[in-house]
Amino acid sequence: MSKHQFKSITDLANALGLSRSYTYTRAKKLNIDIKKLEFSDDEFQTLKTGKVPSDEKTKEDTFKDKKGRSENTLITQLNERIAFLEKQIEVKDKQIDQSQQLQLIAEQRLTEEHQKVLELSAKPKKSFWKTLFG
Repeated sequence: MSKHQFKSITDLANALGLSRSYTYTRAKKLNIDIKKLEFSDDEFQTLKTGKVPSDEKTKEDTFKDKKGRSENTLITQLNERIAFLEKQIEVKDKQIDQSQQLQLIAEQRLTEEHQKVLELSAKPKKSFWKTLFG
């Protein structure tokens, strides 16, 4: 594997048959640091053709899932899902609070009714004849 060395970016651009500005653009797109001015055969060929060899990937292709979605797409979808689930949790929390309040009210009413029953049972009962004839 040989090295390709250049004295300047202009020399590199001339060797590639490109303008200097387009050399910068292509190197940035391919994620190659051209300031080092020394390149392997693969790097030089990649710069010359503008195509990434099949075993390498550009920054945009660093992550794809089974369905071909990019990392940014997945992150966006996951953030939307998280927001949806947080909203659902908020609704469920409100429902739980309402349920607890209703349960407390029911317990209070039950306690009041129980107190009334105790009061009524504590009073002495009049016999049937005493109720009729006083």
